Amino acid sequence: MKSASRVPTSSSASQPNVRVAAGETDEAARLYGLYLKESPNDAAAHAEYATLLRTRAELPGASRRQREAALDAISTAVRKNSDSLKLRRMLALTLLELGQLGTARQEIVILR
Repeated sequence: MKSASRVPTSSSASQPNVRVAAGETDEAARLYGLYLKESPNDAAAHAEYATLLRTRAELPGASRRQREAALDAISTAVRKNSDSLKLRRMLALTLLELGQLGTARQEIVILR
């Protein structure tokens, strides 16, 4: 019988990273989601989660829904890490890919 998964605590917040390193991106995304519900102010975890979802959204065959999930995660990560140029670039690119040109332009202006 499989034991129930637990939400990562602050001492186990690195569990998603271990899953990513093992190539288990679906499980990593699930663990990040659980962790961020319990620790919504963890800016670094938001950035890592956004990067993971963006990487998955770039894969061949990624759905629009996956790209939109990445956009939501990236937007949140930018709010939590407002000085991160890497996240802002990621946000602008994702917005462009989803056809949200006006909002993408706003992000590009911020990057200048």
